[in-house]
Amino acid sequence: MINTDFSESSEFDAILIDTSIYERNGLKLDKGLLKALYQFKHSPIDLLMPDVIYNELKNHLNKKINEINGLGKIIHDFKEYNLEEPELLAALETMKNNIDINSIVENKLSEFIENTAALEIVCGEFSDITKILNDYFSAIPPFGKDAKKKNEFPDAITLNAIEEWAKQNHKKVLAIASDNDWKSYCEKSENIEYSEDLATVLADLNALNAPYVVLNQIESLIQQEDQDFHTSIANLLRIELDGFTPDQTADSYLYWEPEGAYAWFERFEFMEEEGRIIEADTHQLVVEINVRIFIGAEGEFSLSVYDSIDRDYVGISGAVQNIETEFDSKILLSFEGEVTTEQTLDNLELVEVEILNKPSVIDFGTLEPDFEPDDY
Repeated sequence: MINTDFSESSEFDAILIDTSIYERNGLKLDKGLLKALYQFKHSPIDLLMPDVIYNELKNHLNKKINEINGLGKIIHDFKEYNLEEPELLAALETMKNNIDINSIVENKLSEFIENTAALEIVCGEFSDITKILNDYFSAIPPFGKDAKKKNEFPDAITLNAIEEWAKQNHKKVLAIASDNDWKSYCEKSENIEYSEDLATVLADLNALNAPYVVLNQIESLIQQEDQDFHTSIANLLRIELDGFTPDQTADSYLYWEPEGAYAWFERFEFMEEEGRIIEADTHQLVVEINVRIFIGAEGEFSLSVYDSIDRDYVGISGAVQNIETEFDSKILLSFEGEVTTEQTLDNLELVEVEILNKPSVIDFGTLEPDFEPDDY
């Protein structure tokens, strides 16, 4: 459960962004305001991606990339002005044919959905076609009264499906669009409210989503294998393991008893790139991640053999065993500072690392005395 005193919980459970807003932001899914949507990856608020809007984005991105890809025009102009250079034209043709625009678009959309954890919704599973047709013939929003109202079918299907999804899941949705027909529809909706300013919506949600923005940054540092971040964690793990004295176990053909052991930090590696927020407020953030920790350990043992005459164990030697071993554990990263979406990690300091699953016993392997004991 996340503790937060950033603000009262948002009154919305999900946001829906119309294609018009994506277009207004240049369809740049990894820049500017659209990149700011990455904050919803871990947020309690869902970003909705209906299949209708997904396919509209796909079509618009295809068109945009085709416009950007000017190789066809270059080839045409070379031929038009009799500047035919066979080798150059062949190279340009090869490049043009090797650009798979559909694949580029699919990858862009897949990355966006992964980075935002957008909730994909199949409109056909929720939309009521009979109601949509009745609205069409009655010119009820999002259908207008002019002859172009048939163009509003994608919007009608989307809004009708999201209305039903929200009703079934007891959700409140904020729709963001630059469309008066969307606005008219939402004014009569019980489950969907309307806004036309993505920047304002994000500003209002920033306080609530601030910890998740920071978490996204932490995950990016892990993915990028940022050396400074890795070193900061390593230094605190070294402190956390200072004075670590595990119990001992070992194998030997002799009788052994433990005489004490201690362990020290060697190195660590991340086991996965995702983290989880454990606690958050305006001045503290605690994040849980999974790591593999490598440690060195030294154990002391006393060795003895059984004297069949005296029927007792006779000490013969001591043994000191040094090993390197590893264990997997969740660790808690505690940050202090100002938790805001604007300053993010730049205004936070990693102050503590806690290991949640330290091994209680370390196996030191097979023990051997420094010499072979006399036979008894």
